[in-house]
Amino acid sequence: MKGNILGRLLRNTSFCHFNTNYILPTHMKKQLMSVAVAASLLTACGGAQKTTAEAEKFDYTVEQFADLQILRYKVPGFEELTLKQKEIPTQRIRAYEIGADRWIDSVSDGLGEKGTAGSMTLYLDEKTLREDAPEREKTRNYTFDPATPVESIGGEALLHTMPQIGSHLQMEPDYREDVLSFVSEPLEETCTLNGKASVRLFVESDCEDTAFTAKIMEVTPEGKAYNIRSSIATLEQGKTEAGAYEPGSVAEVQITMWNIVYTIPKGSRIRVDVSSSDFPQYHVHSNQKGLWSEKTENKIAHQTIHMGGKAASCVILPLMKKQ
Repeated sequence: MKGNILGRLLRNTSFCHFNTNYILPTHMKKQLMSVAVAASLLTACGGAQKTTAEAEKFDYTVEQFADLQILRYKVPGFEELTLKQKEIPTQRIRAYEIGADRWIDSVSDGLGEKGTAGSMTLYLDEKTLREDAPEREKTRNYTFDPATPVESIGGEALLHTMPQIGSHLQMEPDYREDVLSFVSEPLEETCTLNGKASVRLFVESDCEDTAFTAKIMEVTPEGKAYNIRSSIATLEQGKTEAGAYEPGSVAEVQITMWNIVYTIPKGSRIRVDVSSSDFPQYHVHSNQKGLWSEKTENKIAHQTIHMGGKAASCVILPLMKKQ
């Protein structure tokens, strides 16, 4: 076990790529500490070696999320490295392009929120997606009851033994009162998503903490919708501004998806569904602050999505250069 932990430490520092977040069970913290001291935390990209005495000053903090504890630490000497030494090396990768049914050669820094050809931004407007932000602010409302969550239809975070994993045929737009759908006009040309799509929402709730989900879909010319990517964020963790959320105020929440390479053909539409649950892909939020696993009671939340004006909610799609 100690060898495995040490290997993770060395692997994550040998290329000047410092991944300083490790999610570990509680019983492994002491093992990691003893290994970190003995390993003398490291030769970072040609930097000076740390002695055992220096390693004993190893400082860390522990944050709790649900049933996991996150150990955060700062690598000594990292700030003294040059910008060149801090660079993450570009690595060539092969990615499967969904929709085009082919494998492509790409680079690791091409998978991100901007893609290799920039990004396309579509703004939420009542029930549509548009290229320009609405000048006048509008709102849509729904009620989120944790006792009746939205059922997952397809997804990437489901157990591999479940038949619903992957891309599946979706329900019609606004198929539930707590699901808000937004659909674009048909695409004028084929586009390929390449990286991490995200949805930026300006939201309002009457609870101190709650969750918001987003699902991005392709709608074929025949009107059939298939999920591309989905994700979830809470007010406590997804809010872009620091500090506790004050019920009744408007906050910006960023919902970031996993990487994907996906081609949407000309004539298809893009659809985004916004809600507050996606179960069992994601645990149902109780609409209360604190650890989800410790909550024994639920609270009903009244949610508002703001669109246009200074609260221009949108979906950001990273694009790939034509090959």
